[in-house]
Amino acid sequence: MEWWLLRGAAQLVFGLASNSVISGNQYIQIGGSADGTTIKAGGDQDILGGGIATNTTVDGGTQTVFGVAIQATVANGGLQHVHNNAFNTVVNAGGQQSVYADGTATGTTINAGGVQVDWGAPTPPSSTAACNMCMAAQPVQRSCPARSTCRPVAALMTPRSARARSPLSMRAARSTM
Repeated sequence: MEWWLLRGAAQLVFGLASNSVISGNQYIQIGGSADGTTIKAGGDQDILGGGIATNTTVDGGTQTVFGVAIQATVANGGLQHVHNNAFNTVVNAGGQQSVYADGTATGTTINAGGVQVDWGAPTPPSSTAACNMCMAAQPVQRSCPARSTCRPVAALMTPRSARARSPLSMRAARSTM
């Protein structure tokens, strides 16, 4: 069955949802699964622990993975946040995969214009980029802008250091001096 979720709408998945088109929110619960979902701009798919999403197209929306994502395609401003397991993700032009310290991305392919950001996994991620990216210090941005090099992202900070250096905390630190 095909579902169209508009902005502001929510779909809670406890069983199986097939071929949903999401502009609102889709929450895949423990024991739930979604297959063939398309997440449009403004849409959000949250895969909770114990939930599974397969064959998802993230087309301008956001997929947050606390469960398992298998064979997602991310492009056109789409974001995939990996906090658990993502397998065989393809990141195309305009797409980004962020792999956090509690997440693992296995078999990721990063095509021209796609980006993968590693936020400090304890071991190097097992992602394989189609453009043969190298490994570098964390956090790392791997992209394939038509050349085969990866670059440390000096401008990016880990979430902990980002909080420590927020404009509000900097203002508070100055006012107490």
